[in-house]
Amino acid sequence: MEIRRGYFPEGHPKIAQSLNNIGYYCLELGDYGNTLGYCSEALELYRGPSANNEFSAVKNCYRCGLSCLRMGRPSEALRYLLEAADACGSDDGGNTPKGLFSALAEAHAALAEEQTESGDAEGASLHSIAAREALGRAEDPDVGLKARIEALFDWAASGGMQPGHIRYPLRCGSSSA
Repeated sequence: MEIRRGYFPEGHPKIAQSLNNIGYYCLELGDYGNTLGYCSEALELYRGPSANNEFSAVKNCYRCGLSCLRMGRPSEALRYLLEAADACGSDDGGNTPKGLFSALAEAHAALAEEQTESGDAEGASLHSIAAREALGRAEDPDVGLKARIEALFDWAASGGMQPGHIRYPLRCGSSSA
């Protein structure tokens, strides 16, 4: 990384690409703190004035969100994951990172559980509904996550909240993270 930073000017796409690659390998190794650092730096470069790779920005949003989720920071995770979902909601050519909607569902479920514990029934209901709707967009969701979300949704439905309040983009395909 130091060699690339020394060779290319600040903000160069090759620097973003290297940060993206290092972030990916950190994620694969379960090093979520470093994943967040590298991918968030890459994300800033992909968002910059010379950015032209929306798919890489979406991947880095997803990786940042997943890292935050694994570190127990669901609110921060949700911000990244929603940005990724919003970006792939435009005509993205099927470039949604695999696992994005499962991660969104997991983040909403974690927030629903937090808000249930704090006594915020309305917030918990909205997040449980959002979790179920995100799960409906997920490819091959984890069975345990599915059961957890259905239990939250049943609780929310018994409290008077109705599905349909939160929608995710409908035009997302799949590809690897």
